Amino acid sequence: MVSTGGGGGKDVNTELNLTSMIDLMSCLVAFMLMGAVWMHIAAIPASVDVKGRAPASSTPKNNQLVVRVKNDGFQLAWPPLKTKAPSSYVRKNAEGYDLLQLTTVVEKVFTENADLTTSVSGDDTVPYGAIAEALDAVKAAGVVTVTLATH
Repeated sequence: MVSTGGGGGKDVNTELNLTSMIDLMSCLVAFMLMGAVWMHIAAIPASVDVKGRAPASSTPKNNQLVVRVKNDGFQLAWPPLKTKAPSSYVRKNAEGYDLLQLTTVVEKVFTENADLTTSVSGDDTVPYGAIAEALDAVKAAGVVTVTLATH
């Protein structure tokens, strides 16, 4: 019991109401769990440059299709394939990047060469949104392993 000190001589009982605190903590835990799941789903593997070592993105693997986003379109580079590959450059049209054509080209390459992996990179002057759209277009073509290469 705590004395009020007001001279009245009455003792005051106080109880701490924890209901609001428990509700808040329950919400925070739920948001933390949902955020952890979304961070895991949205993660994009990216190779990182380290001083004194050549970046992993500068040396494409033997089975890697490289999509480079440039200001005027997409440049595609692939290793020697079993079949004739389609156009290696997808031009930018009046509305912007031709993502449908990129998806079609990548899909054609991957239906005949299923063991390929893909990396997507962009020039320094290209907005990141265009690189993200290229990643989505490559994923829409059915490619399972797509990495974001940095320079």
